[in-house]
Amino acid sequence: MRAHARESFDTPPTEGSAWWSAAHAYSRYRSRDSRRLKTLAHAARQVGGVYPSLYAHQRAGVAFLVSRRRAILADDMGLGKCRTAVIALREADAAGPYLIICPAGVKLTWRYEIQQVEPGANLQLVQSAADWEPNHRWTVVNYDLLGKLQTQLGAQRWADVVARRCASTTARRRSCPEV
Repeated sequence: MRAHARESFDTPPTEGSAWWSAAHAYSRYRSRDSRRLKTLAHAARQVGGVYPSLYAHQRAGVAFLVSRRRAILADDMGLGKCRTAVIALREADAAGPYLIICPAGVKLTWRYEIQQVEPGANLQLVQSAADWEPNHRWTVVNYDLLGKLQTQLGAQRWADVVARRCASTTARRRSCPEV
């Protein structure tokens, strides 16, 4: 029986067999995957030309985000996810407006990164429900204010929304509603 199994692996699969179908499907998948990777690499090179200060992984991240309608950017801490997301938002829909939802502790980081990419940006950093003003290009709001601003935020038409995750499970239970 072993000799028979070994012989079947040594001979090429015949058309129509299960082995042939699986090999053909895998070949199509690899070909599509290869085209997608080439397209993303090309997009990353273009992003690098416009934003030369970005690192290679940030260029790839921008290309990845822009190529999808919805995506998760799961780079490690400190690798520049905020700047990557800001540039991807601008490249995906240049007109805006954009909503950034994040923990209160990183709102200033988002403001800094937005100002680095777009100096003089029309930016609103919402500190309380009373601070809300519509029609800003960039709006940064923390999770704690979502419930209080639900009507106002829902009334505005956003070009894109970024929701940064809550850092800990304790914070998530305490202050991060479902988005």
